[in-house]
Amino acid sequence: MVGYHDGVDSWTLDLASGMGGSFQSFVSLHERSHQALHETTAWGTAMTILGLVPVADQPDRASRFWEWMGRGCRETHEQFATLAAVESSTEGLNHLAGNYAYLQYYRSAVGLLAPLTHDVPWVAAADLMYRLVMSPAWLLELDLSALLDCDHYTSPGTTPDEALTDLRHALSDETTVTGLLSAMAGQPTYGERWDAAALALRPHGIRLHDWAAYEAWVPAIILEYNKRRGRAVVLVDSTTGDPTLSRIEAMQRERLTLHAGPLALTWAKAQNPGPSLSPAQIARTHEELGPHVVLAWLHPEVLRKQSVGVPDAWAAPRLGLLACDRRIDPSLLLWVDFDDAPPSVVAASIRKTPFAPLLMTTLYTLQASDGSIDFRGWAPVFVSVDTPIVEFLESALSREEVLSYWVLGTGGSRYLNHVVVQFNDDSALNFVYTCSVMTSRAVDDWLTGKEGVTRRSAEEFTHRAGLAAFIEHLVGSFWLLELGRWPAAPPEQDGPLPTG
Repeated sequence: MVGYHDGVDSWTLDLASGMGGSFQSFVSLHERSHQALHETTAWGTAMTILGLVPVADQPDRASRFWEWMGRGCRETHEQFATLAAVESSTEGLNHLAGNYAYLQYYRSAVGLLAPLTHDVPWVAAADLMYRLVMSPAWLLELDLSALLDCDHYTSPGTTPDEALTDLRHALSDETTVTGLLSAMAGQPTYGERWDAAALALRPHGIRLHDWAAYEAWVPAIILEYNKRRGRAVVLVDSTTGDPTLSRIEAMQRERLTLHAGPLALTWAKAQNPGPSLSPAQIARTHEELGPHVVLAWLHPEVLRKQSVGVPDAWAAPRLGLLACDRRIDPSLLLWVDFDDAPPSVVAASIRKTPFAPLLMTTLYTLQASDGSIDFRGWAPVFVSVDTPIVEFLESALSREEVLSYWVLGTGGSRYLNHVVVQFNDDSALNFVYTCSVMTSRAVDDWLTGKEGVTRRSAEEFTHRAGLAAFIEHLVGSFWLLELGRWPAAPPEQDGPLPTG
């Protein structure tokens, strides 16, 4: 499986298979389309809420109801996502060669919409028709308590896939097609188009909620759910506002797996690392950077996400030499621990050895650190962005920070792009968002034209050797790249970052 949507609020691309080029973008588009349908419909909102309920708080029937809802919209979701990916990808149908199941999803979607697409673009037809069938009227009769207590054995109502079958029959009726085309062409607002289309389908037994009811129900049930503990549900309105912001807010939900799973942590104190963690075992070389060691300032939760065996007592950000060993099974994440030693002191000591220090941390780690952390001697430092990038950059821009950024690509076995950000012409601190090609394009589109923001050429980036080595270590040591999903929100800082 090269990609999958979790049925809740995010999707994953498996890059361990070496998926790159236009096929990576195709899979990204497919999974993003699942999310688009999910986050803009009542059915998807209900599934998101049910899927986010913490396991400890979730009654068995809520879990079973989420599974029932997933089974009830599979055909609808796959038709919509496959059509969107094929029609939006440069290679289109070539990516489905030999994949008969998904070719059938595509053909079914094209056949369904054929009566409409002679007169309206496929995007408009698909958006309205598939969102309509994901919007049964009975679902809006449930408040949060009723939703969490719902039991699918009682057959609460029509599913999207059942409505999709009814829609296919309805679109064979010329009067209905005329009514739907009139709704899409003759109504000035999305809500009015929605209500007119829903009315045209009612004679065929398709009972859908009206737009005003949806606009009232969604924020109300999300607000009620967000009073509970656990991850919050984000209210999305794709019909208004800046489309580039909506796109990047969605794309930053994308997760990338680089390997099959986390590494096993092997660690020792720096005072007595032993032969298995000696400099010879930790040091690496790079064709441009030369012999070096990675000096990392990481929160223990970052280590726990990327490896197993992190001591329970580790609670605060700590300093260590980082490496990985994938020549053995199980593969190892190697860590020589300096605890809370000042990074500048350790970096200065390393510079007296034959090895250059390659200096890294993560954005979550910085945000969870107190402001006293000493980064003097860290030049350059590479900060892996692992909290939502939109919030981070919007916060910086609101403080009138001057922002320069690069979009740089790497080939190799993972085909990743890297959005590198510097603030106020400070080239020492480099924030690196490693992501898919599609996500980097979404960031680029969103930042283009913003006041105080400049896109730089690759030739203007002065730390290319260090960045290449940093990415090599990141891809080797980390198995999962995602934004957020930390156990607790780190405290806010007044400034974007410590400076040296």
